[in-house]
Amino acid sequence: MKKLLFITACITLADLGACNRLTTFSGSRESDSWPLFRGDPSLSGYTQTRLPAEPLLLWSYKSDSRTVSSPVVYRSVAYWCDKRGRIRGIDKQGEPVFEYDIGTAVDATPLIHDSVLYIGRIDGYMTAISLVEKDTLWRFGTYGQISASPTLSSFEGTEALLFGSYNNLFYSMDIRTGKEIRSFESGYYLNGAATLWENHVVFGGCDAWLRIIDTTTGIQSDSLQLPAYIPASPAL
Repeated sequence: MKKLLFITACITLADLGACNRLTTFSGSRESDSWPLFRGDPSLSGYTQTRLPAEPLLLWSYKSDSRTVSSPVVYRSVAYWCDKRGRIRGIDKQGEPVFEYDIGTAVDATPLIHDSVLYIGRIDGYMTAISLVEKDTLWRFGTYGQISASPTLSSFEGTEALLFGSYNNLFYSMDIRTGKEIRSFESGYYLNGAATLWENHVVFGGCDAWLRIIDTTTGIQSDSLQLPAYIPASPAL
């Protein structure tokens, strides 16, 4: 029987030229919301909300298609997208309150900001969907699978989505217009989400490089090659 060895790399970003304080999400996160993958742009997965000593199941909901990504919560509604491309929203009573069909499979966890849901698709498009109007605002084609959630940050003075694609490029994109601000080339697929450390964005790639980009200047400030490919998301 083969044995697999899993290694977690713990890296001090000060050694890579980054700063030493965590960024905060644009507008403090509401108590009834968990609007992006792992809860905040540092991907910490941390919340001050306490679970009850004896949790009880309040409701469950079953759809007719498999789901790969994590749900996010926005104003007490849980949203996710299934492998058929249908986005669903279920309120805290377990009742469906939102449904929208984007027509293609999704593996990525969405991000919600100002009542707009941003989601990457298997067919390579990043799509912005209005939760109020139930309509697509814009979509941007990368011609490579998008498997991870985007991150929200200021980039060169513009509010931007930051995400990678299987076309080996990492993008910064104007969140309002869906137009590219800048892209960065890697050596292979970008599979995980990016994380923020103040004015630096950090992401790994399947080429085994961990990269750091200064979001103020739009210039790659440092990088580190690890012993194996990086298929997942870093956390700070």
